[in-house]
Amino acid sequence: MASSEEDESCVLEVKREAKLRLDIWDEFDRKKEKIEKTRHHQATCKHCKKANVLRLEIIRGEKYYLQYHLTKCKHVPKELKSKYAAKPEKKAEPDPRGKKQSSMFGFLDRTLTRVEKQQFGILLADTWADCNFSLQSIENESLVKLFQFLRPTVEIPSRRVLTDRILKSRIDDAVSQVTQAISHKKDVTLTFDGFKNVSQNKLLGFVAIARDDNGTNSHVFESVKDISGLNYNGEYVVAEVDAVIQTMEHKYGSTFRAVTCDSDGAHIKARRLLSAKNEHMLILACSAHQTKYASQFDNPFDFWEYASAAHKELAELAVVLLKVSPHAAGVERFWSTTGGVHNIEKNRMRVELATGLSTIRM
Repeated sequence: MASSEEDESCVLEVKREAKLRLDIWDEFDRKKEKIEKTRHHQATCKHCKKANVLRLEIIRGEKYYLQYHLTKCKHVPKELKSKYAAKPEKKAEPDPRGKKQSSMFGFLDRTLTRVEKQQFGILLADTWADCNFSLQSIENESLVKLFQFLRPTVEIPSRRVLTDRILKSRIDDAVSQVTQAISHKKDVTLTFDGFKNVSQNKLLGFVAIARDDNGTNSHVFESVKDISGLNYNGEYVVAEVDAVIQTMEHKYGSTFRAVTCDSDGAHIKARRLLSAKNEHMLILACSAHQTKYASQFDNPFDFWEYASAAHKELAELAVVLLKVSPHAAGVERFWSTTGGVHNIEKNRMRVELATGLSTIRM
């Protein structure tokens, strides 16, 4: 009797797993073409297509790759991400038919396939960025022994390969994703802030923020400039802001509707000058972040979509205001992340690599 119940439980578990595998295709467009040298079809994300992403990523139509994309894609709603989030593996249960598991001592490892090597490179780059490992640790003897114990045939890359090929490729992918998130957006916010690096140089950095209808903020790092020894006044700030906006509008085809910055020093005069010069833009102090927090209790976009039938112009204005990210916290978080990967112990790291690793972590 107990054996029958266990068999039925196993069957139900298999059915649930199969249903999840079929449900996941609701989030993708399945193409006729197949991935080279596999039996799996090519797939593209419906959420990326809905967000008007210029270059849709071709995904292998296998559950792991589809599920991985859903958990990483910025255009996927949070409830779907949680639904398809990877779950911890269950402990192996005794076989109800009484068969004994064969010993693992006779297991013969094999070399990774081309696809598995690509997957290993992505996981390696994400791990090094997320865990804040130093680049030279890839050649650490203890770490190499650990990898060889887990998978003897895995070839551990050198530091040069990790930096120049694996991390560079992953950074390019991350930059491409955030670039697609902001391209041709109509309501983009520019925020900037100053900070000091480990060499005590005063730097000025700019980050563009595009907010989607579901409340997701996409941050795009634009530039950083050394302003040590310069006369940082209101006129200088205005000139730099105008130059960055002009460059980014040409680069991404987006429209900037707001500029936010701190409430001290030269920024007070800069906001006044920017307001007089750009009447179509909102120039806000970062103290206005309370407005954003207040709007996060419910999704106000749903209300104004409903109200647009009777109050079209008011609804359009409300949507523009809600898409503004009225604070400089985005760039502050970016510098905090950058500081985590570019500290005093690793001061030899290039600025481009440090900001690239920060882009992966964001």
